[in-house]
Amino acid sequence: MKAVVDFSLSQLPESDINDLAAYLQTATPPRETPPKPVSANPAMIVEGKRLYAANCAACHQANGAGIVDVFPNLAGNQSVWNGPPDNLIGAMLGGLIPWHKNGPAMPGFADVLNDEEIAAIANYVRTAWGNPGVADATAKDVLKLRETAPPRQIALADRDYLNLSPIGSAAARKLGCPLLSTPMSDPGNHWMTIMEGVTTDTLPNRTRALIDEVRKLYPNATREELTNYAVTAYCPAVAAEPGLSRSEKRAALARFRQALPALIAGPEHSPATNAGG
Repeated sequence: MKAVVDFSLSQLPESDINDLAAYLQTATPPRETPPKPVSANPAMIVEGKRLYAANCAACHQANGAGIVDVFPNLAGNQSVWNGPPDNLIGAMLGGLIPWHKNGPAMPGFADVLNDEEIAAIANYVRTAWGNPGVADATAKDVLKLRETAPPRQIALADRDYLNLSPIGSAAARKLGCPLLSTPMSDPGNHWMTIMEGVTTDTLPNRTRALIDEVRKLYPNATREELTNYAVTAYCPAVAAEPGLSRSEKRAALARFRQALPALIAGPEHSPATNAGG
């Protein structure tokens, strides 16, 4: 819908906008579907508040007021609490383009927060600060929206699509791939893209390239940390393999873990790695 607004509706003269509004108000009788009552889980709301403070409050403020012309308010914002939680979940998963010209974009949290955490934040925001929403978001809702994301090249070409990184994909979440964590979430390092499109033949060299990049920035990284980086980067590539069952994907990850000590040690110690299949 964003593309429609940017390149079509926003270009219409005011008279046409008024005509469209008049038609929409009279074409169908007004109706309102009240949300089904849901018993909010107090523990989930508490967790959502904690996660909001850690991930959202710096921009949207602790009171949900946002910052005028920079970050939108969440308190009193109907797009947040009115109707199902899909809009709010989608924004948290994929992020949003700048609210105002030259303003900052909202980052996505699909590769940082799991489905339960995103649902908890959604339920907190929909019911906090006097918002009359319903705390009806579930982890299943979040995963379902992850599944709607198209191949990333399509999402990048059309802003109307949900754009998720490989780590934030439904396939990666179903396989239980690790999420990003500091300092791995640093958007400047691009480590996670090194494994995109990896094959059995290219896996050893891609892994060494990843290890080298990590060591440049963190020369004192431990073997365990390097292993975690490599597995976090490789897991989504395995998850996206259409021809492998879940058990085969897990077996591929196990073989990769077994090969990692030699790959981390250096090429002179690395045997041929058949982690892909």
